[in-house]
Amino acid sequence: MKKLPKLPSSYLEPKIFDNKYIVKEQLSSGSFGVVYLAIHKVTREEVAVKLEKGQQETLDREVYLLTKLQGILGVTKLFWFGREQCYNVMVIELLGKDLGYYGKTYKQLSLKSGLQLLEQLITIFNCVHQRGIVHRDLKPENIMMGKTNTSQAFLVDFGVSKQIFDKGKHIPFKDKKSFIGTARYASVAAHKGFEIGRKDDLESLMYVIIYLILGQRNQLIEENCLGKTYRILVTRTGLLLSEKLRLLLLYKLCAKNYLPHLLNI
Repeated sequence: MKKLPKLPSSYLEPKIFDNKYIVKEQLSSGSFGVVYLAIHKVTREEVAVKLEKGQQETLDREVYLLTKLQGILGVTKLFWFGREQCYNVMVIELLGKDLGYYGKTYKQLSLKSGLQLLEQLITIFNCVHQRGIVHRDLKPENIMMGKTNTSQAFLVDFGVSKQIFDKGKHIPFKDKKSFIGTARYASVAAHKGFEIGRKDDLESLMYVIIYLILGQRNQLIEENCLGKTYRILVTRTGLLLSEKLRLLLLYKLCAKNYLPHLLNI
């Protein structure tokens, strides 16, 4: 297991945020900040504390969008947000492992597990999209399972997400946009520099689920050049998700209002 970098002393002082959340240990770190396990000093409830240093606005954006998404089953609860000792601090519900962990541990998901996850996540995306927000960076690491209810999936990390409605109107189509997302799972439109919309979230979701089901049987054609796209190609025997099966899954599992978007992928 890769050793996490040492924290500067400023991260550890104070060890309590909002005068109630006591930091216990570091869970993870990345380019946008550090995530800690903390405990409420009165209720003893475990929570996750996310810190962001400096003048970045990623956490501000995430908090703003999470506030709009509260109450959706499959979106983490937001307990508190503030600024303490030069850090933006967000306290959220503590979740379990992400799908990246399960993919590495079990090598691949069963078809049944993959379809159950797909059904859950389509429902979550339906609710998120109804509130006018697109995720824009779906990958296994941004899908986590519940801590207590381990069968419930959660959509996390809304740092690069975006509102798609402005004053009740859908934002206009644009091209020549900078690439946003994770190349392996991004939609064709994202690779072409188009404005990302709801159908792109769902296209990325299909790539993630197929990738997890196929596991080590994946062979990806990865063309990391301008104007090129990432597509999944199955070349070995075993599970073959043909175009007909993919459409069948979409008809069976997708909400009715999503079908026009999905069938145009």
